[in-house]
Parts: sequence; structure tokens; C-alpha cells
Amino acid sequence: MLRLFLTQTVRVVMAACLLMAAQARAEPGELAVRVDRLTFHAGQRPWVSVFVTVADPAGKVVGELDHVRIDVVEDGQPYSGRPVVETFVRTDRLLNYIVLVDHGEDMATSLTLVRQGLEAFFNDLGYRYPGAVVSYADYPRVIAGPIQNPHDLLMAVLALEPVSGRPRIHDGLLLGLQTLAAMEGAGRPKPDRRVLVLLTEGRDEGSMFSPEAAESGLLDSETSLFVIGYGDENQPGLKRLADLAGRSGGGYCFASYPDEIGPCLIDTAERVKRQYVVSYPSSGLEADGRAHRLTVRIRAGGRTGRGDFEFSSPDWGPPGSEIVYQILAAAGLVLLLLAYRRVRSFRYRGHWR
Repeated sequence: MLRLFLTQTVRVVMAACLLMAAQARAEPGELAVRVDRLTFHAGQRPWVSVFVTVADPAGKVVGELDHVRIDVVEDGQPYSGRPVVETFVRTDRLLNYIVLVDHGEDMATSLTLVRQGLEAFFNDLGYRYPGAVVSYADYPRVIAGPIQNPHDLLMAVLALEPVSGRPRIHDGLLLGLQTLAAMEGAGRPKPDRRVLVLLTEGRDEGSMFSPEAAESGLLDSETSLFVIGYGDENQPGLKRLADLAGRSGGGYCFASYPDEIGPCLIDTAERVKRQYVVSYPSSGLEADGRAHRLTVRIRAGGRTGRGDFEFSSPDWGPPGSEIVYQILAAAGLVLLLLAYRRVRSFRYRGHWR
């Protein structure tokens, strides 16, 4: 009997040891790594900046890891140097952002909880980054900003009242892009990141521009879209916006209940601020218009993670021609936005019903 007891005890101890060993082996891979976007620096070839989001097993964004080391693999070839690694908020990099809100009387969530969530969002970003608020209910319009004072943005949101107009998401996105472009005018420095934060149930009614026009304008301007969804998670328009957010280097968070809107907005602010920015002189990537693959590997405090990113680089041609490329891209966006303003003026002067 004693022998049987000892045998069973040894088996239990061995099983426990094997389980602990398996957990120890799994521990290093517990960091979730996502490469959001890669930027080629015009006039500074071959310098690139890679924006990387790192999350813990619970999905919480972390950006202050101890003893962090980041390695880069370009098209299968490890980069031999040591890239410069910083969190966005710890640098002097510039960020411009726009928040787009619907406040229609039939919106599928609580306007009060939207206000509360945006208060936390504005306070989290603080006075450092300029922002603006666009309403896309009824007809799109800028209701606050651009300004670096989060209190002024909040006051505009608190003053919103339910309206009977229809949500025009695509027109609102284009107005947001137009506002971001205006924030870079008059000799102002170009931001390192442009961000649109869209709170929506995914329902568009009456937009003058198509989803394709809004999508191309967003992607061509290198603007990241973050979508806070609510209402019916299976709404086709919401699924399309979530996909667009991922392709733009942004993100998607669905609030199953109205009181989850605030946490979604806080997660968005933290993701923007706590992203790692990995900068280095590339040895294998060129702005040649071809498909490339980038792998980012992270080690920090015994934990590891990796993220893969496939992309097509811009085709800037010979050195120096990237400036021409950027001018042409900017001109195309300006023409699109001018067309939007002209069509909108026709619509609201009674020429188009």
C-alpha cells in the first residue's frame, strides 16, 4: 500500500514538474507584437521608421518594458545593426488627430457615455498634441479645433445635443482628412502620425462620396484609422471599417455595452502614445514599389514576441525623386478634398437634393 502511495506521489510530482516546464517554455512567447506601419523618410534614404504595438497576454498595450531589445529582419535577412528604439510619447515626434462623432437621436449607444469616454481620451492625450472634433450627424462639420487644449475639445463634445440628421460616415472621414491637411499648412511641420478616431455603429445614410473615395483618401494620406464600434457587431459597414482600420495601421475596438466605450477610447490613446518607434538605416529595403516582408522580434525581461509585416514600398525611383512623388500624392489628395467641398456646397445651396 505504501509502495502504491509513493508511486502515485512521484507521478503527481513529475506531472506537476512537466506542467511547470511547459508553462516556462510558453512564457517567452507571451508578448503580442503587431507592426502597424513602416515609413520611408524622404531625403534621408535609406532611413525607415517602424511603428510597433506590443501587448501583454491580457491584450493591454505595454510601452515601457524593462531591458527591451528589438531586432529586425528585412526580406529574410537579419539587420546587423542596433536600431534606435523609443516609445512615441518619449520622443519629440508630432501627432495630429481628429475625433469623429455621431450624435443622431437614433444612435445605438448612450451620448452621455460617449461624452464621458471622450473626456478621458482627451485628458490622456493632454496638451501636447493638437486635435479637432468632427460631427458627421446630419451634415459633416468641424465643431472644435484644431487646437492643443483638450478642455476646449471636451466643451464642444459636452455641448452636443441629439439631432434628427442621418449619419454620413464617408463624408465625415473626408472632412477629417481635409482638416488634417489644413493642420499641416502655413509652414507647420509635418506630423509623424496622423490619426482619425471614428465612433460609429457602421451605418452610413446619405453620404455624397462613396466608401471607396474615403478609403483611398485615407490610405493615400498615410492616416491611421481607429474605429470604436457599437450597436450591432455584425453590421456590414462596421466590418468594412474594421478592415480599413487594420489596413491603415490603426485598430478596432467593439463596445458590446455603452459603458465599454470609455475603455476602448483609453486603449486607443494608450496605443498611440505607447507604440514603439524603431528607426534605423535600412540595409535591404528600398522605395522601389515592390513587395517586402519585415519581421520584428522583441525580447524583454525573459519574454519574447514577434510580428510580421508584408507591404509594398512606394516607388520613388532614383534618389531625390521621392520629393516629386510626395508632391504628386499631396496634389491628388488636395484635388479630392476640393471636389468634396465643391459638391457639398452644391448640396447645401439647394442644387442637389
